[in-house]
Amino acid sequence: MTTSEPAQGAKPILFVDRDGTLITEPADYVVDSFEKLHFLPHVITSLWQLQNAGWELIIVTNQDGLGDRYSWENFNGPHELMLDIFASQGVTFREVLIDTTYAREGKATRKPGTALVDHLRRDPNIDWNRSAMVGDRMSDAEFGHNLGIGAFVLSSPDPQLNCGTWTWPAITQHLLAGNPIPQQ
Repeated sequence: MTTSEPAQGAKPILFVDRDGTLITEPADYVVDSFEKLHFLPHVITSLWQLQNAGWELIIVTNQDGLGDRYSWENFNGPHELMLDIFASQGVTFREVLIDTTYAREGKATRKPGTALVDHLRRDPNIDWNRSAMVGDRMSDAEFGHNLGIGAFVLSSPDPQLNCGTWTWPAITQHLLAGNPIPQQ
């Protein structure tokens, strides 16, 4: 949890997972080619609305074995195109934080660990009370819990991952209405 009070005018952060949250998760769980890059329905419009309502956006993603199991070169092309498409529609990310470790390594930088965002914990310009996490797995919800914020878990077409019920339009409507953020 944070230790400082937010400054006047502090902005909430919407932490977002990448694969399965911003873009679809392919069958092999690796977006390493342009052919595998597909956006989730309504994600661009939703993020644009939330950003324009005052939320700052930060991507926090686990990319198991990036640089080992698949190359940075294959990852960067689709990743940069994704960011360029968001930017072309007025959606920008304050930070993009990528953990490349495997779950078996038990690193604190890997979600649900919070070490990737520890540098933000005492930032008085962040309104932690209105900040939230959006992801497609329970580890994303656990990340939010570990950070002391609520979380939304998206519904997924993947039966192994489908642990949530939220859609991007529902999340956007919920946040813009000022409703309490779910505590997973």
